Amino acid sequence: MVGGFLSAGVSLGHVAGIQIRVSWILIIYWLVDLNSDLRHRQEEGFFFRWFLGIALMFGSILLHELGHAFAARRVGG
Repeated sequence: MVGGFLSAGVSLGHVAGIQIRVSWILIIYWLVDLNSDLRHRQEEGFFFRWFLGIALMFGSILLHELGHAFAARRVGG
């Protein structure tokens, strides 16, 4: 594995031939955030808000990184 643990992640598939992976660091962050929510915010609907937050975070990161990939393809990178 080139780059080691920090450059690896969980593969989610491909978009337009670009491999989509979720970094272990991001997964650990999400789990720590969930643990914090479980300890401090036990009101109704906290899990839905947590999940919505990670979905929006993942979506925005994915769109941002796909922008880099498509721009690189356009200029021959």
